[in-house]
Parts: sequence; structure tokens; C-alpha cells
Amino acid sequence: MRSLIVGLLFLVACSSPSPTLIEPQANLDTSFQELPAGSYYVDTPFPVYLSVEVPDGTAAWAYITAGTQINFVREDEAGELSFEIIDNLVADPCSNELLDPPVGPTVDDLVEALSSLDGFEATAATDVSIDGYNGKQFTLTAPGPDEAHCHDMYTWHTTTRQNGIGQGEVAEVWIVDVAGVRVLVSIAYQASDSSADRSGLEGILNSVQLEP
Repeated sequence: MRSLIVGLLFLVACSSPSPTLIEPQANLDTSFQELPAGSYYVDTPFPVYLSVEVPDGTAAWAYITAGTQINFVREDEAGELSFEIIDNLVADPCSNELLDPPVGPTVDDLVEALSSLDGFEATAATDVSIDGYNGKQFTLTAPGPDEAHCHDMYTWHTTTRQNGIGQGEVAEVWIVDVAGVRVLVSIAYQASDSSADRSGLEGILNSVQLEP
């Protein structure tokens, strides 16, 4: 009986479809890719292996040959899920001028720098783990229209793009160390959408698997 069960489990494992590679695109203008429900992964040029399960109505964008971020959006949900390799952040949210010297290389360096952005509110960072890799989690909220000193605001930077953030935008942030590679994960949305359904994006995040 035991050998029969083991054999059935082996057949189920062998019949599971392999994840589909998301290919990097040439530039941001052509990077939007609709994804039928299923398993997907990115590898080189992204510096870690990252796989996810996505439901119907999901699209990926911002994954280009620079290979330092991939974002997921859902057609029926407010918000955006991002996986990013951060190389620096702005010195002032009202300018895209970057810190000089750049932010340090550790998880704590990035948490401290983001939590100190002028005018932003950050919750206390707590310990977190994503697929066994440890890091920190906190919430970062941009100043609203009554508090903001400028209309266009910026936060972190990758080699792919400079991240812009709207007035009052909220970012749930996780920063983990994957065998020496610092990965920032965020779900960003407008404060006015705080009660909106983001179960699909959260499901994608909960499905993530990471490897160095």
C-alpha cells in the first residue's frame, strides 16, 4: 500500500506543469505582459531566481534587460506588487537627485533610509521572513495633499527606473536578504483605496519562492 501511495505522489509531482519563464523586454514602453493563470519565474538577468503563482487578470511590467525589478498588477484590484533590487534612494522626495554617498548595502541600511524620508510616515520595522529568507517589514506612507511640499515625489531607485509615489500613497514594504542580495518587495496603493480588495496581489506574494 505504501509503495502505491509513493507511486501516486511521484506521478502527481511529475505531472505538475513547470513554471513559465517571463522574458525581459527591451524597454519600459514594451514591458507590459499579460499573464494567463499559472506558474511563472524570472532568473538571469534578475539577480535571484523568483517564482510566483498568478491568477487570471494579472500582468507583469517593468521587467526589462536591466533586470532589477518586476511589477505585477491586477485588472480588478487597486495596487501594485513589486520585486526590486534597490541601489539608492532620493536625498529629497521632491527631487530625483540621489543620496551621495549611496545608501548602505544591508537590509537595516535601507529600512533606516526609507524610514527617514522627509515628510513620510513609517511604522516601526518588524522581523519578517519570505520563503525562509529573513528581513524587515514596515509601512511607508507619503505625505497627503495638505502636507506635501511638492506634487511629484520619489522614493527608491533601481537601474530600471526611479520610483515615483503619489500624494498619500501607502507602500507595504518587505526587505529581505537572499544570500547577500537585498530584495525589496512592496504592495503600493492610494490611501483612498485602503479597503480595496488586494487578495490576488497578496496571493501572488504568498506564493513566492526565492533562490540565490
